[in-house]
Amino acid sequence: MSYKLWIIPSRQEFLLTLWKSYFFFLLCFLILSCSSEPATIDNSRPSIESFVPENTFIGDTVTFYGAGFGLPCDSCYISFRDSLTIKSKNCIKWNNIIIKFEVPDYAVSSTFSVHSNGKASYPVYLKIDRLPPFEVVSVPSGSFSMGSNYGYANERPVHTVILTNPFNISKYEISNRLWYSVLGIKMPDSLRGELPIKNIDWQQAINFCNTLSQIQGYSKCYIITGGSVIWDTTANGWRLPNEAEWEYACRAGSTSDFSGSSNLDALGWYDSNSGMTLHPGGAKQANAFGIYDMHGNVWEWCWDAYSDSYLSGNIKTNPLGRDSIRTLFSNKHVLRGGSAVSGTAYCRSSNRTYPENNYLFCGLRIVRFK
Repeated sequence: MSYKLWIIPSRQEFLLTLWKSYFFFLLCFLILSCSSEPATIDNSRPSIESFVPENTFIGDTVTFYGAGFGLPCDSCYISFRDSLTIKSKNCIKWNNIIIKFEVPDYAVSSTFSVHSNGKASYPVYLKIDRLPPFEVVSVPSGSFSMGSNYGYANERPVHTVILTNPFNISKYEISNRLWYSVLGIKMPDSLRGELPIKNIDWQQAINFCNTLSQIQGYSKCYIITGGSVIWDTTANGWRLPNEAEWEYACRAGSTSDFSGSSNLDALGWYDSNSGMTLHPGGAKQANAFGIYDMHGNVWEWCWDAYSDSYLSGNIKTNPLGRDSIRTLFSNKHVLRGGSAVSGTAYCRSSNRTYPENNYLFCGLRIVRFK
């Protein structure tokens, strides 16, 4: 029989062994902690965690949220389409977690990556349109009584108009943002993009329509030759409404002075509630067709040449105005709807005028046949 001898360490030796183990593990922890932190920094890469908006347009502002973007420097930039870049110093904002930049006019829908100090983020896909979105309302065919027996003399005679062709009309007055985007011009920093364009003449309005039609692949409605403009009624592009279309869209089935309501304050911005300044589209009530700001805010150009009265005859079907040719530089083109500096009488559905001296508070709304 054999026996094993167990030697029990003294209390002092046990404590010494325990302290040695504690310092050993503490030393290992400190070594690992110190060595891992530089490795995390050295091996980090920029990361785009989210971005807004996902669908954007040229001239819009996009924001990337993430980490590891660094600070603006020559080796920090955004790349897209492999070869095109936006330098960090040209961005609106660039720090370690946020990048804010304006979509340049040469950008297209593609994948975007953030590059910082020789390292690139995983790419994200950004959809970019040529123009900001704008909404239209579908106006059905129908008939209505045009004009007024109680307004100014140039609103007479009241007559029946029949429109057999349904059409689309812009839901809001054309905004600064859309105007400058269509024309390919940088919008002045002093302007608010959501406000309607103002102080434009009739010639600028028809040029805008033609340019927008061309961008969207429609045929131009206006043929400009010398000092004349011909409306090609077979074209499918954007154009100014004629007077009959404008008043029909404005009334939306109503027969009163305003779109189904006698309360102009609920429908539009005019001299008594506007503060004599413009307001973003859609802040007031829409009419029965779902169209906003037909009363007040900015005057809206029509195709028609102005006359002191309507053409004779009780019923008109699809009137195009007095003729299909206009003098380009005439100031006698019809304005409708009143403005933010107009009184109540000028904002009525039947009111019609033309600019005599200037184009202050003149804007537009556009239509095209469906």
